[in-house]
Amino acid sequence: MAEDPNAPAYKDGYAAVAALADGLLDDAGLNRAYRESRERLAEGTVEVTAPSGLENFLTSLSGVAFRVLFTNAPLVGIAESLATLGLAESIDLVISDAGKPAGFAELLPALLATKAPYELLSVGDVWSNDIDLPANYGCVTAFIDRFNHRSGEATLSAPRFELMYDAISTWAHDPVGFLTTQSGTSTPTSEKARL
Repeated sequence: MAEDPNAPAYKDGYAAVAALADGLLDDAGLNRAYRESRERLAEGTVEVTAPSGLENFLTSLSGVAFRVLFTNAPLVGIAESLATLGLAESIDLVISDAGKPAGFAELLPALLATKAPYELLSVGDVWSNDIDLPANYGCVTAFIDRFNHRSGEATLSAPRFELMYDAISTWAHDPVGFLTTQSGTSTPTSEKARL
């Protein structure tokens, strides 16, 4: 199936649903639907899948990187989804209801009080929420650009998370060495992480 260049771009599935429901549901109705989707996650009635090899990848970072899930989602459904995906032991800390992107404005200065910016990596698939502010603070960023939005600059970018595992592992084991090897001029491809 070919891409439609005139198709609207949404930052994620929730934004697409909100746009489709525009005029049919008010904000309260959208909020109820969102809460119900989270409750279904908690009940296990919604299928969730993880990127290929994610459990092994995150496990390989144990003791090397502190793995934080910093999400705008409420706590409902998170623990259950992580357990279903086999990731419950692969995350060191969950921060829910993060209020990104504004939530980063409070978290990043606290983290940067004890870490250099290049020692922090933000991974996400919504550029404005996950990448923009950390990049402005000088952090390393990895943008999962699933829909080829090319929203803005990121240290790493790929259409699938698993295409960035090797580069992220390199960063985790040697952040300074990782940055010194960055040329910033490699040609983006659809099957490799863009550096």
